[in-house]
Amino acid sequence: MIDDWHVAGLAGTGSKSIELDDVFVPHHRAIPAREATEGRAHASVRDPAPVYRMPPRSAGLALASVAVGAAAGMVEEFGRAAAGRVSRGGAVTDDKWIQLQAAEAAAIVATARAMLLDAASATMATLATGAALDVMRRSLNKRDSGHAVRLAREAADKLLAVAGGDGLRLESSLQRHFRDIHAVAAHAALRWEIAAAPFGRIALGLQPLDGTY
Repeated sequence: MIDDWHVAGLAGTGSKSIELDDVFVPHHRAIPAREATEGRAHASVRDPAPVYRMPPRSAGLALASVAVGAAAGMVEEFGRAAAGRVSRGGAVTDDKWIQLQAAEAAAIVATARAMLLDAASATMATLATGAALDVMRRSLNKRDSGHAVRLAREAADKLLAVAGGDGLRLESSLQRHFRDIHAVAAHAALRWEIAAAPFGRIALGLQPLDGTY
């Protein structure tokens, strides 16, 4: 294990590199890329649990949920941090602008959460029948994952912008959530331009490019 995961966000994932020398990998431990992409990996044959038949790109719902969960935590922490705080002789919580930002951030996070749960429910309902996810469902999952992360980032930006200097302190969970959310948003699969394109092609009557959904 190579200790090379020193990052600004998602530091807790421990995503270190691993190097293996002279290791034999038997055939039954290898998964053809196309089978994995379509949710037909070897593990799905042995284990009937629907989650094991989920195509990897649809599993982006799980990564997106990290950003949405962090944004939800940021909303809660912002409320706790603002309570009792005084700025320029007045209570921060009495500021109408602060109230509006807090309300908008909470609504944005609720929207992102509902979007992810809806996509996940539809996905698991299909997989539970034994059917594979079609191109439309996979493209929807990719679109919704990217949009949910975009919403989470919007909420995080709103809150940190009005959190004041206290929100920037290293001991504050606000700045940590902010960094984690932006780190998730930097993932290539969740960038909006990439996540939305396959669904956009379908919406215009085209098939998404191979390998993009």
